[in-house]
Amino acid sequence: MIKELVEYVVVQLVHDPESVQVSIVQDNDVRTVNIKVSARDRGRLIGKRGQTIRAIRTLVDTVISAEEKISVRVAD
Repeated sequence: MIKELVEYVVVQLVHDPESVQVSIVQDNDVRTVNIKVSARDRGRLIGKRGQTIRAIRTLVDTVISAEEKISVRVAD
C-alpha cells in the first residue's frame, strides 16, 4: 500500500513518469522506501529546500501505524 501511494504521488510530480521506480527494503525493524527518478526530475522530487520530499515523508508517516518505522529516501 505504501509503495503504491508513494509511486502515485511521485508519478504526478515528475516530467518523466516512466522512469519512476519505487522499492521497499526491509532492514531489521525499519522499512526504507527508495524512490528513483530520472536525473532531470530529482530536483522536482526534492523541491526547494526539500519541501516536496518532506511532504511525501509526512504523508507516509500519516498513513502508517505508530509502531512502524519507515524511512523515505531518494536513490542516486
